Amino acid sequence: MLYNFLIVHDLNPSSASNYYLSRSRYYGPCNAIDCDFDPAVFNDKSVLTSEIANDFNVIKNQLGFNAIRTAGVGPQFFYERDQIKFPCPRPNEFVQHAELLSNSSYEGECMVLNPQDPNDPMMNRLFEFYRVILEQAYNQSIKVLLDVGQQDVMTSNARVALYKTYLGHLASYIRSLPIELQETLIGYMIVEEPEYEQKHKDDPMISYDKSWVCSFTRDVYEVLKNADPYHLIGVGGTTVRGTLLWDPGVMNIDFWCPHPYPYPVHDEYNYIDPNSDFAVYRVLDELVWLGKNCPIPWLIGETGFSAIDDNVQDPVGHAPYPLVNGELAVPSNGERFTQLTFAEAVRDHSRNCEASGFSFWQYQELDWKRYPANEHLYENGYGIMRHNGTAKAAAAAFSSYLDVLGRPPAIDARGCEASLAYYNPYQFGSTNLLPGYNIIGWNNSESGAVSGFVVDATTNQPIKDVFIQAYSWLSGNGVPNSPTNKYQELYTFSDPSGFFKLVPYNYIYPNQQPVISKINISYPGYSVYRAGIGGSIPLNVNLGTIAIIKKMIEYDLIYTKNVSNGNIDNLVARNNIHITSIQDASYLTARANNAIVIYPGSEMKLGTYVDLSVESTFPQCSDFTGLGRFQNMMSTNNEVDLLNGYGKSLNLQFNEEIKEKWVEIFPNPNSGLVRYRLNLSSDDKLLSDIVIYNSFGIVTQIIKMHEDVKKNEIGSFQLEGPPGVYTACIDTKSGCEIIKIIKL
Repeated sequence: MLYNFLIVHDLNPSSASNYYLSRSRYYGPCNAIDCDFDPAVFNDKSVLTSEIANDFNVIKNQLGFNAIRTAGVGPQFFYERDQIKFPCPRPNEFVQHAELLSNSSYEGECMVLNPQDPNDPMMNRLFEFYRVILEQAYNQSIKVLLDVGQQDVMTSNARVALYKTYLGHLASYIRSLPIELQETLIGYMIVEEPEYEQKHKDDPMISYDKSWVCSFTRDVYEVLKNADPYHLIGVGGTTVRGTLLWDPGVMNIDFWCPHPYPYPVHDEYNYIDPNSDFAVYRVLDELVWLGKNCPIPWLIGETGFSAIDDNVQDPVGHAPYPLVNGELAVPSNGERFTQLTFAEAVRDHSRNCEASGFSFWQYQELDWKRYPANEHLYENGYGIMRHNGTAKAAAAAFSSYLDVLGRPPAIDARGCEASLAYYNPYQFGSTNLLPGYNIIGWNNSESGAVSGFVVDATTNQPIKDVFIQAYSWLSGNGVPNSPTNKYQELYTFSDPSGFFKLVPYNYIYPNQQPVISKINISYPGYSVYRAGIGGSIPLNVNLGTIAIIKKMIEYDLIYTKNVSNGNIDNLVARNNIHITSIQDASYLTARANNAIVIYPGSEMKLGTYVDLSVESTFPQCSDFTGLGRFQNMMSTNNEVDLLNGYGKSLNLQFNEEIKEKWVEIFPNPNSGLVRYRLNLSSDDKLLSDIVIYNSFGIVTQIIKMHEDVKKNEIGSFQLEGPPGVYTACIDTKSGCEIIKIIKL
């Protein structure tokens, strides 16, 4: 659950002690004029923490969530507030936004932080606020994902350096806390929605590409892990378009948190989707894409759906989206989805597509007060709780979702299926793939269409589900890169044959020839293909075969083939390597971040050189510079001949989706109590105990299994160690089973 905090202060704050942690001032009672706290209550500093405690109690016991992701408590560089109402240095000071402890006016003085001084009072006061959050969460038995950088922390090299210094102090502080508070923290979110943040870049030395993203996340990861190796590190994304730059196959992180919202296709003033359900299906299809293609653990960092009782509009009269009353049992305009049915659909799709978690934006309805204070009321209806503290209908989607042991329902193997519009080249449902999506006046013409085939540059094999992004010209002078031009983003995915097609539609000038001006193509861990950068792409063109280069280190590798008198050099996985039958190898090196397991049947004879190491195996960021060949590229069809240059043959297999065939682990994620269920066939048997590894490849415990274990035995054990990602390795006669376990 997303929960917004606010830092408030006394009038004319003279020291760090004049600042306090509060729930967002934009929560609270609401009337037709304003939506703020009662001044008498908000000015009472003694109730600020108790209000947070009460909200956490509602989140856990009424809404059914077992964790929160914080928002609003995290430093930033770029400061956009009115400098009269919000006196604060800008743009190069490191600050925490703060507001006056009164709702009589919207103004305040930010906290200026100095990470160069480990004893900086403002920085350490902010750390105390993090402790309060963890204490209140611990009291309600909920976990915390901590947003630690609010805005513009990567817009210049100098800011990145200062941010890393700050994170080192923060991680050291977290490690100094009592163990129960450390165990309450899941991990650090080091940047949220960086696609928007990078718009404020003002450092000519920074050129954003996948190599830079790799280096930035690697450096931040190392700083945090050196001081605090026991907590996870993640990045919050926007949509699956992140694969073009903030690529989960490139970033040095433990997990990715995209933010898929059902935004309509629209321009500055008009919503183009004639039915808001189509926007929801785009979100569900993004979850399918994540389940099948994201190379690292992922969870939904944010999603939401508008549900408001009143027809509230923003100051310039734009209607809120969706154009339905999301709390009605039967929404208007013939749409299917309300906030409740959206929450149910996205919840179930996330689970069935094997997300590691799910978060909803957000806890309570907010008044997004604009500045200056006399502007009109502005809301978007995304809260699950109303201003008066009562739950909306959507709360029912979560309140009883987890069972009494904290377990979600079992995964439905058929529940992660794409809609009919998954490969839709029109974006607007114009081909009637789904009911109710025809655009009035659409002539089904494919004039201006762009198509092509995407293949792996090494294997020449087609790649399915490559992300295809295009911009179609809407209006302006048509001169490339002119600020007067307006464009519409389109996207689709390549099909199993690698084929894609995008068809533009100019809804501002529907009688003019639609034009696709630019196109970007990539897949996790691959290079980016671009066309039309200097001008529009020719009309109705097939771009032919587009080869993109794989540069990603795989998450898990399972080697099942034989080698004869061959060399194996630099086999690398970000998580585990499992070698099940290598014979007569003369040279073997393997590196994995978590574990390397060699199984019975593997044979390395006298004189064989073996070098196995469990160490950090994130990508070499230089490998993502340019379009050169990346060593040890694995192919999309799971097999590759790595050693053809030596006249040898090494056949590798990478199982991209290791399914739970022989054993199930639940709940997952969990708080330490782990249950398992064996599902062995009649001719199968368990060959070893269950071995648990931590994220450093160290064996943390061995679960002893008795010799006469039943084929369908159910048992449990307490997972030892702090919160983090663990791996369970189970051997049976039929093979090995590797299961990732997340302890919250």
